[in-house]
Parts: sequence; C-alpha cells; structure tokens
Amino acid sequence: SDIYYDQLLSTNYDSCTFRSIATQNVSILAHIVPATGITLTNIFDIFPSDTSEGPAVKLQFARFFCLVIYSLICYFAIKKTPKFKKSLFLILLLPNSLLLRTMVSYDGLIMSTVALTLALILSLIYDDNAKFNKWHLLWFIFSGYILLNIKTIYSIIFILLFAIPKEKFGTKNDKIKKYAMVAGFIIFFTMLNKLIYSGLGGSSPDIVSEQLSFIKGNLFEVFKILTYNILSQFRSQMYWMIGTYGLLDTYMPQLFVFIVYILLFITILSDIFNNENKIPILYRLLLLFFTILAVYGMYGIMYLDWTPKVTATVGGSEVTGIQGRYYLPLLLLLPIIFNNNLISKVKNENIKNVLKQIDKFLENYTFICTCLLLTLVVIFILLRFYM
Repeated sequence: SDIYYDQLLSTNYDSCTFRSIATQNVSILAHIVPATGITLTNIFDIFPSDTSEGPAVKLQFARFFCLVIYSLICYFAIKKTPKFKKSLFLILLLPNSLLLRTMVSYDGLIMSTVALTLALILSLIYDDNAKFNKWHLLWFIFSGYILLNIKTIYSIIFILLFAIPKEKFGTKNDKIKKYAMVAGFIIFFTMLNKLIYSGLGGSSPDIVSEQLSFIKGNLFEVFKILTYNILSQFRSQMYWMIGTYGLLDTYMPQLFVFIVYILLFITILSDIFNNENKIPILYRLLLLFFTILAVYGMYGIMYLDWTPKVTATVGGSEVTGIQGRYYLPLLLLLPIIFNNNLISKVKNENIKNVLKQIDKFLENYTFICTCLLLTLVVIFILLRFYM
C-alpha cells in the first residue's frame, strides 16, 4: 500500500541534500541505463503536478529500462553464440538472472556484458566466416572497461581472446595490433575515470586498514579462512543463486531449486558432450584456474572491506556479504571449461542415439521449461506477499 500511494502522491526533494553513496566513484556508464529511465520521469510529467513524482515511479521506470536494455543485450548474446546456446539461454533466463536485470544496480549490466562478450569470442573461434571487425573492437573496449572497473574478477573471460585464430584478424601482427589497441583504450579510459572521480572515494575506516595489515602479515592463515568459508557456505550460496529473490527474503521451495539444478545439470552436460571443441586445453585450464581464483577474490574482497565493518572484528574466521548471485556470470563458463565433445568418441550407437535425443529434446523444449520456472516463481511470490 505504501508503494501504491507513493506513486500517486508527488514528492518535494528541496529539503534533501546529496552527500555520498558507496558506488559514487564507479563509472557513469554503470548507471546510465537506470538513470535514463529516471530522467524520463523528470522530462515528462507522469502525474502532472508542480513537484517531482514519488520515488516508486522513478524506480519503476529505472527497473523497466534496465530490464529492456539488459535483456536485449542477452538476446543478442544467445542469438550470436554458435555453441553452448542451450546453456546460455537457460542461465540467462533463470529467474534470478531476470531479477538482476530489473535491479537498479550494475549487476544486470555485468551479467549481460559477460554473456555478449563470451558469445562474440565464441563466434570468432567457431564460425569459419567470422572476422574481427570494428564492432568487435568497440565492444571489447567497452566490456573490458566495464568489467575491469566495476567487477574486476569477471575480466577472466578475456583469456579466451587468445584462443581466437590469427586468421580472423588477417595476420599474427594484425592480431597483436588489435589487442594492443583494445588494451590501450581500456587503460586510457580507466585512467580518465580515476582522474574524473579522484577525491570521491573517501578514506577507509581504521578497522579496514587494520584488516589489511592483518591480511598482509598472515597470508597463509587468511587463505585457510577463505577456503573454509568457501566450502562451508557453498551449499547456501548455491541455494541463494537459484532460490532466493528480493533482498534475500523470498525463498523458493527446496523441490523447486532441486528441479532447476537438475535441468541446469542436464542442459550444461548436453552442451559439453555435443559441441565441437576448438578451444585448446591450455586456455580451458587457465580459465578453470582463474575461475577458482575469482571465487577466492570475491571472498577476499568481502573479508577485507565488508566483514570487519559488519562484525567489528579484525582477523576473524568468518566472511560475510557474499551472495549467490555473484556466481551466475561464472556459471556461463562451465560448458566452455569442460567441453569435451564426448558424443563423437562414443562407439556404442545406442548410447550415442540416446545422447543425441536428449540434446534434441532440450533444443526444442528448453524454452517451455524456462517459462514454467518463471511462472512458478510468480506464483510463489504472489503467495509470499499477497495471499
């Protein structure tokens, strides 16, 4: 009822003074999509009045623009990728993935950027007719800048750039020049961002500085703390990744989560078995190593900056602040890392036919399963809040 009345009543912001926000030194590109939706409420009087519309209206427009723009990027990712299409489709249409694309944050941007970047890299690796062009150049500069400056851990996907054959560029020298250009522009825009937002970051609390000193002096002990927390929290994080919505306060039934994981497992396994492998084992092993390192990075950042603020403890054994949604972009990497095209190595024709039939079934009906999952989530949310 508060939201309902808030969107009908005008609000006066004259008495409000902006001071600071945690993400104020993040690039403007991270917020430009929701900001566009909010700006439209300032340009057009949704409810004509002498003062601004209430926050609910602005948030609805911001969420709507995020959903549309980020879903369009995901659509082109699914359309463009030549391989692992079923896995990409299912992961990007998981209920929690859609939820991220409606949030007024940069999580939807990160997820969609990772997806399209992977799709373009895979098209250059697998598609014999694909050539590296100016659009690839522009997108890799944009995505590299976004990932490096907002969620650095997901930059590991650029390892796959080295798996693209030099013929897609012309010659080996052309490949080096293009990559040098991408890296140069990313570094330039990163330095520009640092310059623009210099002085806005503020100083770290004393307890964070103390935590940093503890980490530097006890690296092996911190490694054990991070490992323990990763393993002990893994089941909870996997549940949160699929089965929690809102502010981690809306839980799906365990049977629902189990069904989603079974569908995910079968779909990813089908793509692993049925897709030709053109990515050398070295790059897939590197991607696996850096994926594990990325998980440690997530926990390490939270252990340094978030945990001491919450627990008021330096050198504690607990890591707080990690959410299951952080694993979603990494989920996109699994079929690529473990791709083995096993079906081509199976000698038994009956087993091979079964695997092909499963693959064909998923290809034809994954979208129906996804629609059912989304429908169930809507029903659960209605039961949770409105019944």
